[in-house]
Amino acid sequence: MRETTEGFEGGLQIGGRRISNLRYADDIVLIATSAQELQTLVNHLNIVSKRYDLLINAEKTKVMTTVNGSCDVTIDNQTVEVMDTFPYLGSVITSDAECTADICARLNKRQGIVSSLRKIWKSHDITIDTKVRLLQTLVRPVTSCRCESWTLKRLHEDKLEAFEMKALRQIMRVLWMAKRTNSWVLEQAGVNRSLLANANSGKLRYFGHIMRGKDKSLEKGIIIEGNLPGSIKRGKPRTAWIDNVTSWMGLKLEEAVRKVDNRSAWRTAIHSVAYPRIEDG
Repeated sequence: MRETTEGFEGGLQIGGRRISNLRYADDIVLIATSAQELQTLVNHLNIVSKRYDLLINAEKTKVMTTVNGSCDVTIDNQTVEVMDTFPYLGSVITSDAECTADICARLNKRQGIVSSLRKIWKSHDITIDTKVRLLQTLVRPVTSCRCESWTLKRLHEDKLEAFEMKALRQIMRVLWMAKRTNSWVLEQAGVNRSLLANANSGKLRYFGHIMRGKDKSLEKGIIIEGNLPGSIKRGKPRTAWIDNVTSWMGLKLEEAVRKVDNRSAWRTAIHSVAYPRIEDG
C-alpha cells in the first residue's frame, strides 16, 4: 500500500488528515471522493500487486458509495459490483452510514439462537434462574458484539429493549394474551433490563480507551476533529457517534476528554449512567 499511495493526493479529508485506505489483516478498504479517483487508486494497487505476484479477486471486491449516482470501477476490464449493504466480520455496513441494519441483523441472529434453545426454555427441570443465566451467557454476546461502533437513536434503543423483553417472556413462557407487564416479567425473572445498558457501557468504555491513548491514532483524531470539508445540509443535523457520549454523560466533549484520564472516576461515571439505581418509592 505504501507503493500504491506514493504520490497519490486523493482520498477523504477528515479533521485535517487525508485518508485513502484502511488496512485490515487480509483486507483493504480504498477511500476516494469520486469514481475517477477511486479507479486511479484501484489501478495503482493492481499494478503494484502484480509486481509481487498478487492478484485482486474482482468477484470478491465490492464498491459502495455514500451519494447518489453511478460508480463504475473495473479491474482488468472486469466491472466491480456496487452494493448498498455489505456484511463484514459479522457487521452490516450500509451506504447511508446508519447502524439500523446492523442492529436488526444481530437481533435476528440472537432470535435464531433463542429459538434453537426452545427445548431448554420449555423444560420444567431447569429453574428460571438457570435459564436466565443461559440467556445472558449464550445469547447476549451475539447482540452486544461490536456495539461500540453504533450511533444509537431512540428507535434503536426501543428495538433493543423490546427484544430483551421478548426473549425473557419466551424463556418464562409468558404469552402476550396473559397481559403481563414488563415490570412483572422482570420481577419474576429476578433481573433488570441490561441489554441496552451493556451497549451504552461498552461504547463509553471504548471512548475512554481511545481518549487515554497518547499517540495520535486515527480513531482519536476522527472523534475529536472529525469534520468533513464542505457545506452542511439543510434541516436537523444527524446524530453523530460522539453525540451519544456527550448526551449520556451530560458533558461537553472537552470535559469528557479530560475526565477519562481518571480511570476510577470514569468507571464510576459509566456505571452511574448505564446502570442507574432505582430508588424505592
